Amino acid sequence: MPWIGLHHAELVNEFYCQTPYSKDQIDFVASHGQTVMHVPQHQHKEQGFRNATLQIGDGDHLAVHTGLITVSDFRQKHVAVGGEGAPLAVYGDYLLFSKAGEDRIMLNIGGIGNLPICPEMVMLQVFVSDTGPGNTLMDVWMKTRRNMPYDKDAALASKGTVNQSLLEALKSNHFFALDFPKSRVQKCLI
Repeated sequence: MPWIGLHHAELVNEFYCQTPYSKDQIDFVASHGQTVMHVPQHQHKEQGFRNATLQIGDGDHLAVHTGLITVSDFRQKHVAVGGEGAPLAVYGDYLLFSKAGEDRIMLNIGGIGNLPICPEMVMLQVFVSDTGPGNTLMDVWMKTRRNMPYDKDAALASKGTVNQSLLEALKSNHFFALDFPKSRVQKCLI
């Protein structure tokens, strides 16, 4: 059952009911699906196996049920050409944040945090590394404990204090001892 693709199509279609945009104003929908597992070779270190990624979702159902051109399977395609499965991150950071004569470093805290480094307008030198969990843990806690999708404007988090023993336990995970980059785009595919 292509549930994820159908659900994503529902969300796209709901978008049009809540905004002034119409489908003829949209060029295409882009969806890599939903990441279930993502393990680059330098992390699993298994000889004879390359980078691995598993995404669920269905670009075909998304296209059929929205009536929009749909571009999908980015991660799988990037892994197939030897990348680590994040082909658009570097390109987007380059387009949005690079500036001639200026090096820029940003911290992107999404579900998983990453650290883009944009040397002055040099596309092939843009570097991105995952930093670990971003908002994923808080989002799960909010959904299960507060029946809310996320902590809007960090209203709850800003009232809390750091649990040092939990923080130290989390930081002891082997991920944090890995060398940088923990994930990166090595080839510009665009």
